[in-house]
Amino acid sequence: MTAVEHHTLRGQLAYLISAVASPFVIFPLLVIGATWGVAASPSEFLAWAGVLLLTTGVIPACYILWGVRAGRITDIHIMVREQRAIVFLVFLVSAAAGLALLWLLEAPRTIFLLALIAFGNGLLAALITLFWKVSIHAWVYAGAAASFALLADAPWGWWLLLGLPLVIWARTHRQRHTIAQGVGGGLLGLGLTYLLYLIIFSSR
Repeated sequence: MTAVEHHTLRGQLAYLISAVASPFVIFPLLVIGATWGVAASPSEFLAWAGVLLLTTGVIPACYILWGVRAGRITDIHIMVREQRAIVFLVFLVSAAAGLALLWLLEAPRTIFLLALIAFGNGLLAALITLFWKVSIHAWVYAGAAASFALLADAPWGWWLLLGLPLVIWARTHRQRHTIAQGVGGGLLGLGLTYLLYLIIFSSR
């Protein structure tokens, strides 16, 4: 997006939507919302949410911030597709460690599933990113909406998907993605999340 476009009303709106719908915002909100519903006490909430936020959010985010400061990554949303591979690798290693820790701590099924959904979506996104710059904003937004509706037993969470077209519009308006990359990210995030939910809960 050019400087002129950024200062138009549409440009500012697209920037605001991109910021609010950033994976750095959406996923922590999902973790807090889903964990609060299953934690038996405040200490449990802090423990489960802490593990999830640390391994799927804080550690990868710290690596990205370091990469930006070191000049290895262009920006926190990683515009350059070729720079995403190592970031996904850091995320997957950290998320796998979180999964192992939650397993050892015998975390509730819902908490473990949330960690598994994050890892599974990250793995597929990493593979696709090797050849296609799919929209992670749309992917995480759709996956988070589905996760919240399913894991927090909140059917109204599905209505959050009505915001997905706005996210896709914002990313395309800012010239970060094509419409296909936005729609593809949304469908993959929604579909894989629902599939993992069915697999895990059908095994009960």
